[in-house]
Amino acid sequence: MGGIDKADPKRTIEAVKKTTDILEALHEMEGATLTELAESLDYSKSSLHSYLVTLEEQEFVTTKGYLYRPSYRFITMAESLRRTHYNIYKYGRESAKQLAEETGEFVQIMVEEHGVGIHIFAVSGKKGMFAAKYPVGRPCPLNCNAAGKAILAHLPEEKLEQILFQNELEMITENTITDPDELLDELETIRKTDVAFSTEEAVSGMRGVASPVLDSSGEIMGAINISGSISHFDDERFQETLPKKVVEFSNIIEVNAMNERGYDNT
Repeated sequence: MGGIDKADPKRTIEAVKKTTDILEALHEMEGATLTELAESLDYSKSSLHSYLVTLEEQEFVTTKGYLYRPSYRFITMAESLRRTHYNIYKYGRESAKQLAEETGEFVQIMVEEHGVGIHIFAVSGKKGMFAAKYPVGRPCPLNCNAAGKAILAHLPEEKLEQILFQNELEMITENTITDPDELLDELETIRKTDVAFSTEEAVSGMRGVASPVLDSSGEIMGAINISGSISHFDDERFQETLPKKVVEFSNIIEVNAMNERGYDNT
């Protein structure tokens, strides 16, 4: 009998790849006509139209006039995903809101998937500044921001080495750390202090302070991050006040998660 060829881990289905390419392009283009999409993807209009009709029948794509865009189903799926698959979101979003209220700054929760960071929640305090470069759901290199470095510091060694050494680390700004050995030194400090810092490593004019959030077995769930402009983050606040706050709320999330699952560490 025929079956899946388990010997080939790279085995892919071209139709699935084309479908995801179409959906990603519609998302990035914020909607597109058939002609615009065909030109962007270099697909024939006839082939592309068949995919779009099928996606519309399955309610993954909707149309308005000649414009195609992803449908409401992605909102439903994304919210369900956050609530059911990310414990740090489940146990941390209220803490993130409180942290934003107390500091007045922009607070994010990040997780790691496929070797990149994904912000799954964000909330702003009264004076928070939002950097639109990496909004909720958009992949972000882990080496260019405080939350990403907090996560890297607690990844299993094999996965960490794969991220740092398999491909060149991406340089986002002139301050981004792209030397794996230099980054490893910083990760060692993060493990000791539970605090990660970044200054203009992802976005010019912005600073970040983050702390890792671990589960009861010591595995990384993600990181909670405070970010803002350099003018808001003077050296004393950046190095003393905000690190204490972010570690405090990281610990609160960890305790909430442990107590909800039946671990009482009092």
